[in-house]
Amino acid sequence: MIRQNDVRLYGFVSSKPQITCTNESGEFVRGICTLAVIRSVRYSGNQTADSDRIMYDHPVILSTDPEIIAQMAKLKMYDIVEIKGTLVTRKIKKITYCQGDCGCGARNNVDGNISFVMPLVLKKRNIGGEPYTKNQAEQELIENREFSNSIVILGNLCQDVRYFHEKNIQTSTFQIATDRKYVVEADSADVTADYPLVRSYGKQAKNDSLCLTTGSLILIDGYIHTRHAPRKTLCESCGVEYEWEDSITEIIPFVEEYLANYTALAVAKEQEEAAKLAQADALLNS
Repeated sequence: MIRQNDVRLYGFVSSKPQITCTNESGEFVRGICTLAVIRSVRYSGNQTADSDRIMYDHPVILSTDPEIIAQMAKLKMYDIVEIKGTLVTRKIKKITYCQGDCGCGARNNVDGNISFVMPLVLKKRNIGGEPYTKNQAEQELIENREFSNSIVILGNLCQDVRYFHEKNIQTSTFQIATDRKYVVEADSADVTADYPLVRSYGKQAKNDSLCLTTGSLILIDGYIHTRHAPRKTLCESCGVEYEWEDSITEIIPFVEEYLANYTALAVAKEQEEAAKLAQADALLNS
């Protein structure tokens, strides 16, 4: 079985790297930071046009490889970094603090997921000279926006597609399982797959809702999108429900290729039309 989960990023450091070492020998054990990368939109230099807005995503970069961490430890804010890596998902406990009207502020551990890019290769590109300013780093990304943020990934759907059509915007969301190409040393040996979320838009979203189902095999060429979304939690201390912002990482496809266990688009459209006619007949005869 072919395994495909390749990430390419070209961005600037947007949060100071946090480096963890062992107490005994001082050996690097974990490095984590975020990278600002350009969301793939057109840009002609006119920043007032909606179609030309430069928008950024901030994927988490995490490594347990001492050699990679040693390179991360040298990075400064706004350094330009190029990464070849793989997208990893992990179930974790997320820490939130009660924001209810009671004001208790208690700490709560909530089940959640984290998605991060594990670098296989990490290179600093602004070598020598003065450190970059934020403006210089942004300009560097704009000039290299075509390869700032890309992922090619192969996986099977873990669930049926959820389709939404609101205010002329079509969206489909689903989760895929992708077999790992590389060993993630921090995980146990029985963890052999990752489970990223996918969100498609427009015509592609409609096609996904018609053609894909649980078990469908799909190849995606897209980019990594990060965002915040409201989430509600019941405080374990005071029992009050409060809202907090969760961090979500999704894959947004440019192109999809359906490979196995799917319904051909022409057949799916015929089935959809037949279902509409049957529903109309049922209403007329009721």
